[in-house]
Amino acid sequence: MSIVDTFRALDAEICGGDLERAAAYLADDFMFVGATPQPLDKQAAIGLWRTMRQAFPDFNHNTTDVVARNGKLYAAVAVSGTHRGELRVPGLPPIPASGKPVQLPREPIQLSYRGNQFTEWVVEQVPDGGLRGVLNQIGASVPAL
Repeated sequence: MSIVDTFRALDAEICGGDLERAAAYLADDFMFVGATPQPLDKQAAIGLWRTMRQAFPDFNHNTTDVVARNGKLYAAVAVSGTHRGELRVPGLPPIPASGKPVQLPREPIQLSYRGNQFTEWVVEQVPDGGLRGVLNQIGASVPAL
């Protein structure tokens, strides 16, 4: 399987598939960087995706422009979903379902890989993107993240 195919399989698991299968595509030293105030290790990233799917049952990355080049994988995501479940973000009180749709702007991503596993997923910070963008769009008070 090509690294592009591997990424597409990972993305499908994150956006509605089996998160345990998603974990198999991530190296033990995996880091998720840029979407949250602090980088997340493999376990914390899986936890974040689980939390997002519980709060946004129709969570989707809406991934486009996937290409592998010079040992990296590049793509763009535009996260969307409808806030239908309680959102539990560490450091914040639980946020009850608002029923509000979320559509984040296009965020470039870059993934590093070793063999057939990803070692790092970096989200380029864009205005109104990331966790802050989600919180703003559902009407939650946004602390200094």
